[in-house]
Amino acid sequence: MGARAKKESVTVASAVPVGPEACGAFAAELRAALESGAERIVVDLSEADAIDGACLALLISATGRLADDRTLGVIVSPQIERALTDWRFDTLLTLTGETASKTASQ
Repeated sequence: MGARAKKESVTVASAVPVGPEACGAFAAELRAALESGAERIVVDLSEADAIDGACLALLISATGRLADDRTLGVIVSPQIERALTDWRFDTLLTLTGETASKTASQ
């Protein structure tokens, strides 16, 4: 049996991760990304102005489930970056401001 090639990166995008329906869809996408075996998971929240506690808990849980050779980065809007930094969630999550990420991709 041959070795399976690992995906290098997978992106999960969510425009508004607020409320039970959006959080359920976000959870399914995040679970699929974790199960894909990708070395790097990028969660794009750059279009969101808010994130609820349940979706935040999913991000923190996902970070804890990754092996040492895998990473999870979160692209955030300035509003979310400010809130997560104020509450010190930046110590648990790797945050990237939307301006920096869009500049890097050009």
